[in-house]
Amino acid sequence: MIQYPKVNIKSKNELAKRFSRILPFNECLKLINYCKKNKNKLWHDHSGKSEPEKSKFVRAADGKTLKRILNFIDKFILKPNDKFVAPYIYGGFSGRSNIQAAKRLINKKGNRYLLKVDLKSFFEQIDRERVFSLLRYRCGCSTRGANLIADLCCVPKGSKSKPQKTETIARGFPTSSRLATWCSYEFIIELHNLMKKELKKNDFRIAFYVDDIGIVASFTNRTELNEIYSKIEGLAKKHKLTLNSEKKEIIPPNKKQEHLGVRLSKNKISITEKTRAKKQRLKANIKKERDRDVRKKKKESLTGLNNYEAQIKKANKPQ
Repeated sequence: MIQYPKVNIKSKNELAKRFSRILPFNECLKLINYCKKNKNKLWHDHSGKSEPEKSKFVRAADGKTLKRILNFIDKFILKPNDKFVAPYIYGGFSGRSNIQAAKRLINKKGNRYLLKVDLKSFFEQIDRERVFSLLRYRCGCSTRGANLIADLCCVPKGSKSKPQKTETIARGFPTSSRLATWCSYEFIIELHNLMKKELKKNDFRIAFYVDDIGIVASFTNRTELNEIYSKIEGLAKKHKLTLNSEKKEIIPPNKKQEHLGVRLSKNKISITEKTRAKKQRLKANIKKERDRDVRKKKKESLTGLNNYEAQIKKANKPQ
């Protein structure tokens, strides 16, 4: 039986009470009412991160009002339920990074194939009705409570200047990763069970990271994995989701296997060749750079990459 989040919001008053540890109740209620009434004025498309050519628009919420409420919802309503998430789900949940997702894909047997699956425009596929249904029928909210949270977390599909009638989860809002994953939870569980059936003898591993799915299996072949991909497409369609066939990859054992920006080796994970090359370029540029401010920024970038590599090395150590 699937364990869904225990949200149990019945009204805006109850939502305000949940936040009263941060703000006085009356102030919380006033902020909720303001965001509810003026929501469309409190967010915009992030021009630097959006990809209009792919119909992907990253939304930025006003930090003092809407984003503050969304952060509260994420921290006090959704985050406490992270403990119910299946162990093969990562991204947007406490302590479940891309590094841990990649580490999960390291299996014990050799001759390992990697199948990479991508959910196309994941956030834009999760419409407001789906969010409402999750909250109302799976998470214990009343109709009023479910509508309130769904309204705050969803925006019209398309650019803000040319909005469509359909509302979907807002790409870029603090609540989006958790809500999108929970809304797709049945698909995720059924896909995991399908892999257990199809790849039972192949020492399979699977990791979900928001819209990226990695599957490894030993002693299989490209033909078998293509057939499995077709079954995954059918399962996604059943749950009203679409895969991005352009990002489908089947990587054989004799090729370099990378997933989520991490190199998968035989018994460990490591930084990718791209990251390693970037480190070398930064080191060389730092030696040549004479501008103090530019050199400082490059040193900070190098420190960030070194810390990232240290995290990956740490993940390889026995827990």
